[in-house]
Amino acid sequence: MEDKIRDIGEDNFQQAHMHDSLKDNLEKPLYLGCSSFTCFSTILRLIHLKARNEWINKGFIELLELLQEMLSKGNTLLTRHYEAKKILFPLGLEF
Repeated sequence: MEDKIRDIGEDNFQQAHMHDSLKDNLEKPLYLGCSSFTCFSTILRLIHLKARNEWINKGFIELLELLQEMLSKGNTLLTRHYEAKKILFPLGLEF
C-alpha cells in the first residue's frame, strides 16, 4: 500500500480517497429500501437545520442519537458531529 501511495503521490491518494468516500455517502441510502434520502442528503439537511437554528453541538449530537434509535436497524445515519464534518469538509462546507 505504501508503494502505491508513493507512486501516485500522497496528495493525489488523499484526494482519491476523499472522492470515493464522498461518492459512497452520496449513493448510500439512509436505510434499506429508502429512496428519498441518502446518508449525505440527510446529514446535509440536518447540518442546515443546526446552522439555521443555532443549535449547539451537544444538542445536535443528541438529535443524531435519537434519530439513530428511531430509524430501522442497519441505517447509515451518523451519530457524531465529527463524522458529519468529515463528510462535508471536502466540499468546503464548514460549520
